[in-house]
Amino acid sequence: MKFDLVILRGCESETDVQTDYKNLITHSFGNVPFRSVYTGIKHDGILDYKLIKLKILSEFKFNKYNRKKSILKRSEFAKYIVQVIYYLKEIEIRGEQIPNVIFIADEIACTIFHSDLISDYLDYKLDWTIEPSKAFSKNSELCNEIFKNNDINPKILEVEKIELKEIIDNIKNTSERLDG
Repeated sequence: MKFDLVILRGCESETDVQTDYKNLITHSFGNVPFRSVYTGIKHDGILDYKLIKLKILSEFKFNKYNRKKSILKRSEFAKYIVQVIYYLKEIEIRGEQIPNVIFIADEIACTIFHSDLISDYLDYKLDWTIEPSKAFSKNSELCNEIFKNNDINPKILEVEKIELKEIIDNIKNTSERLDG
């Protein structure tokens, strides 16, 4: 089935983007819901699917269909990665299991990768008290380093060019490849 672009084209906010992706993914994993498993951490949701050792940390954005603000643009992608690193650090500080899959999406594109790709950044000496959504603006050096780091180069899937199955297969393969 083609990715339901009608849904995403109707998005008018980050909440719409979040709801639409979560519904599509949740349905594909047997209606296992995304939920907030870490009290006090303001992430966009975790899907914990124990049957295949899958725990997805998700981050959703809405950019008013502006391709220059989408994750398609490397500088924007780096900002979102900094935010995700801060979420992972909050989870680590609490002594919880780090999600193994990262899913970042907006109404134009999405990316799926294993958290090991960015886990080394959790050892950096940073001010970890910064709110994750503001971390990129207070860590320009980290943002620049991620921007230049060619090892952090996951495939970006443009929603107009993919099928929902490709997203789901990427999620499953990412989880199984490194955790199986």
